Amino acid sequence: ALAALPPRPCCDAPPCKSSAHALPHPDTPVATEEEVEEYLSRSKILLFMKGSPESPRCRFSRLAVEILRQHQVEFDYIDVLEHPSLRLALQARWPTFPQLYSEGVLLGGSDQLKELASQGELLNALSSSTGREKASL
Repeated sequence: ALAALPPRPCCDAPPCKSSAHALPHPDTPVATEEEVEEYLSRSKILLFMKGSPESPRCRFSRLAVEILRQHQVEFDYIDVLEHPSLRLALQARWPTFPQLYSEGVLLGGSDQLKELASQGELLNALSSSTGREKASL
């Protein structure tokens, strides 16, 4: 059997020791699709992130919040570190966090938000069904 290789950092920075990158406990049940849809149905714009907007626990979540605030977007959030069952279920849809949903449609993470914002398409993607369809993953 092949031994698992240790994870390699994506750059020369020292590995992050934040618990935000730790995987949920192996016994954590995965939220059902119905539970995920229930959360999505409660908010027009919902950001699943690590931490809170006031205290993001990773730079990507911080960037997503900054972009949304720069565009004066009102949004709800869920801290996936506090909801590991949701975190596991959502990773089946998109492997990383944050994840931004508009009316239940996944628009993407911080890279996608940055791209939409730089193209002047973010507000359209958040407010228009046609814009959401074009921007959705």
